[in-house]
Amino acid sequence: MRKITLVSAMLISAFLLLGITTAQAGVSISIGTNDFYLSVGDYDYLPYAYNANTAYAQPRINFHDMMSQYGTWQNSEYFGPVWKPYASRDWRPYTYGHWVYTQYGPTWEGYEPWAWAGYHYGDWIFDRNYGWVWIPGYNWHPGHVTWARSYDSIGWMPAPPEGYDYSRGYLSHVGPNNQFTYNDDDFDNDFGANNFTYGGPYYNSSYRDMYYNPSYNFINFNLWIFIDNTHFGDDDYANIAFGPEYTRHVFDRKLVKITNRQMDRNVMERLVGQRIQEMPVDVREMRTDKQSIKVVVPRGNEAIDRIRRNSGEVVRTVIAPGFAEKQKSFRGINSNNKVEINRLFHQEKVEPRVQTLSPEQIINQGREASQNREQGRIKREQAEKEKLIRIEKEGKIQEPKKEPDGIRKDLNDTRQENSIEHQKGNEIEKRDETGRQNERQTLIAPQEENTEPPKENETVSGAPTNANDDSNLKNTKKETDKNSLQKSKANSKDKKKVKDKDEQKPEPPPK
Repeated sequence: MRKITLVSAMLISAFLLLGITTAQAGVSISIGTNDFYLSVGDYDYLPYAYNANTAYAQPRINFHDMMSQYGTWQNSEYFGPVWKPYASRDWRPYTYGHWVYTQYGPTWEGYEPWAWAGYHYGDWIFDRNYGWVWIPGYNWHPGHVTWARSYDSIGWMPAPPEGYDYSRGYLSHVGPNNQFTYNDDDFDNDFGANNFTYGGPYYNSSYRDMYYNPSYNFINFNLWIFIDNTHFGDDDYANIAFGPEYTRHVFDRKLVKITNRQMDRNVMERLVGQRIQEMPVDVREMRTDKQSIKVVVPRGNEAIDRIRRNSGEVVRTVIAPGFAEKQKSFRGINSNNKVEINRLFHQEKVEPRVQTLSPEQIINQGREASQNREQGRIKREQAEKEKLIRIEKEGKIQEPKKEPDGIRKDLNDTRQENSIEHQKGNEIEKRDETGRQNERQTLIAPQEENTEPPKENETVSGAPTNANDDSNLKNTKKETDKNSLQKSKANSKDKKKVKDKDEQKPEPPPK
């Protein structure tokens, strides 16, 4: 009888370490406690595990099968299969981690077990039906985002595939002239000054309707992440990021500058007011079922130490609640890379420290952590908003010099151009929807091989421009340039008035 009891106890202990047990209340999930890491899937922090053990033979990757261990695949209207991670409800991409600077520019280092893949291949989009989802891809990038700055803050948001933006209040194809082709020429100016000269898209008539309209104001706070410049070097931005009210405030007050260009290190140093060291990296190759892909991994122990310090908390309070909601289990000691994980976390000879909880307990634990983060965000953003209001009253935030009337397009003309582009975008969406879905299906289909990655989205040309007004100025003498230019502008205005009077076409409403 004692032997049977002993065997039963051993079996129960084994089930606990597997990461799942069956109980009367349903599924129970086992997670690592303190600094002990229990694997979520078979691919946790895979490139880092490779660096920790150069003799490790990396598995052949299939993105569909791999990411299925960490989330679920959905079907997007325009992109076909997209992936949504198991995570707490307040999760958003490019939050649980931080930026480091490498030879490729600002490079995102995330703490989710799948971060090495999800943030460096493909794109993230905010879908009206599913929230944040990932479009798979094969080309490595340091982090596909667009940047913003306000007074003493820096922000970013995930950039969608080419030709798409959120100017209508949702993701749609609008053609080559969109939110993500805009760059403030003075984005890197006035660092360290006692005042902040803003303007950005507000004074660019081609883009201001894209960034400052009621539809976009309804969604922008879901897209952007802002932090205080002084915290740029922190390990984890989730605990220091501003909340949605800050994003609303800086866009409502038009206190932002935006760029889609990659920032050089000296620009970033001036922006955040601190020295940024370039991190060396190792460039390797990894096999997939389709092709070999490039993998970039920070060199040395510093990056691995950050993974050890921060991954456990992210898994317990962000990833585990998502698994619990779906009644999913961790791979635990059944993980195929458990040996490499134990080596990576220096726990080869450590007794497992595992906690087994019901889904309700894990969800409540995650909800409490989310509430604590939210309370911190509210305090930070309230203090920052009060600071912005104060310095506006002090005159430290100033409007830039407006564009001359002669070269600034009329807002109504811009709305008409944007309306034409939007109509073209809708036609492209309808025409290419089936083709894009087929391309995405081919990209991640596990049963097919030797398939080329999907082609880039088709774009449409912009509205034509009239260059005849300046053709007669080429041979004009320097001393008469100014007068000729004024006459040309006057003639153009007269022609426009006559044309408008003859046509009498009503202006289409803005989208």
